[in-house]
Amino acid sequence: MKRFFCLLALLAAVLVCAGCQGTPAYYTKEEIVRYVEDVYGQGFSLEKTDSRALRDGTELFTYTFTDGSGLSFRVTAGCVMHVRAGGFLKRAEKTLTDSYVQSAVGARRKEIEELFSDSPLDARLIGSGSLPSGESASYLFHLFLNDVEDFREAGRLISKLDRIVRLGADRLYAGIGSAQRYSALVHIYMKPDHSLAGERGEGWKQSSHLRDYEICTLRLSTSAQTRLSAEAVEEAVENGYVDKAKWNRQRVYTLSEDLAKKYPAPFLDIVMIGTRDVSGDSRFRLYYDKKTGTYWMRNADPCQDSEDFPYSYENAGVFRDMVRAMGGSYESSPFEASWRISGTGWQARLKVADAEGGDYSFSELQAERDGLRLVLSRPPAGTNNGTISGRWLSVEDLIGLLDADITINQDTMTAVMY
Repeated sequence: MKRFFCLLALLAAVLVCAGCQGTPAYYTKEEIVRYVEDVYGQGFSLEKTDSRALRDGTELFTYTFTDGSGLSFRVTAGCVMHVRAGGFLKRAEKTLTDSYVQSAVGARRKEIEELFSDSPLDARLIGSGSLPSGESASYLFHLFLNDVEDFREAGRLISKLDRIVRLGADRLYAGIGSAQRYSALVHIYMKPDHSLAGERGEGWKQSSHLRDYEICTLRLSTSAQTRLSAEAVEEAVENGYVDKAKWNRQRVYTLSEDLAKKYPAPFLDIVMIGTRDVSGDSRFRLYYDKKTGTYWMRNADPCQDSEDFPYSYENAGVFRDMVRAMGGSYESSPFEASWRISGTGWQARLKVADAEGGDYSFSELQAERDGLRLVLSRPPAGTNNGTISGRWLSVEDLIGLLDADITINQDTMTAVMY
């Protein structure tokens, strides 16, 4: 019997070890070459391939590509082994990164520094990290402005920078590498009207509050996009400045009356729903999305407010509370809900699919009003993320789902629902 148990223990150990080992997976050389052709065009050729073993038992493959102009960059392929509790392999995930953006900026560094040197603005190219060649591993663009009069010159400068860097990348037809960043960022800061740390002179540029002084972040264009115009950049910087001032309630920047009215507020706080005062409750905040041109309430999914809903999330109960504040009644079970307001009835169903490694993912949110299907707005990109955090609803969605009117006051950045 003792021998029998020893054999069982040995068998279990073998199974665990087999589960631990697994088989790493990597993108092939052919896939890497195709990736470069898809994203960066036919002008690059594979110059050399290197590999090295890592401590976790996987390998890291580095492919170096060059073009006729002398530009060279690396594509790195690896593998992440995801292991379940107990040591059993869950899955092997292929990884891919490349250094194209850093290499393209580095190759044009002299031109960029000359452009910045000739500019009346304080523009900086900041390198960080280092490669064996001595070049910086990554680059950042920082631009410091003194007042609104600098916006036009900022537009001209960044437009010229965009044409010097002239990044070439097109993700549209790439089959792999979807998480890779293909552009460079320009961080734009502005001298505060009201210092947060008592900085004097140029001290604000080294302040610990520098993030509070960042008014805009712009992404340089790629060959798949229209190059940045000076006018478009100027407008984006001005809009970012106004948004920053309003986010901070003009604690840092004081807006002129004309600028304050020129752009929609970045958010609105709903202060009244029906006869209920909800001022101070951040769950009832609406966020403006520039691409859709409207305001959205985040994570306001009507089906998730069931007390039996199996997961917790930040805005739990927000839709149910809006229904009741409007004088209505609300009932729900996990992934379904129904409510009535002034004789009108709604039903909603959240269709979900199981997702490996997560709780579930969204498939579709369906809603009906008195038996007629409602067409809901498509949420802004990146907000309907397939997790338990819930779906975003536009102002138009809220009007249709609650039979409500919504009055907006841009001056006070508030809204009333009734």
